[in-house]
Amino acid sequence: MATFGNKSMTGLVSCQQDIQTILMEAIKWFDFSIVEGQRTAETQNDHWKKGRKLNKNGDPRRRDHWTVTDSKAIVTTKDGYEKKSRHQGMPKSGAVDIVPYPTMWDDDNKFHELAGVIKATQERLLQEGKIKNTLEWGHDLWQWDKPHWQL
Repeated sequence: MATFGNKSMTGLVSCQQDIQTILMEAIKWFDFSIVEGQRTAETQNDHWKKGRKLNKNGDPRRRDHWTVTDSKAIVTTKDGYEKKSRHQGMPKSGAVDIVPYPTMWDDDNKFHELAGVIKATQERLLQEGKIKNTLEWGHDLWQWDKPHWQL
């Protein structure tokens, strides 16, 4: 049976309780890593900048002062300041990013297998009364964010 390493556990404990409960059960059935739970505004903004370039004389904290330079490199639409991510929830994150282990960013089949385990696990936990909320998969919501799960 797989278990979480230290980095994954650090990300997990930064998340809301239902996320922790679902993922602690799912790891028994499928090996995966937690990439990130809670984020600061600065970290969220660093993610948002990927695929974008600051316009000349632009204010880096203003979304409209940035230009998309590589749409395939964009990882989020939330800049952390004007638009906050569920990863920025306080005191605990309402979102988590996970990947199959070993890390296989481009293996769609592994992400779909992992999603099936997460969905089945949370349904069972919901029926057993062990959680009150379920997670939505970023790939189901936006067709591109396979690691992202949110309450």
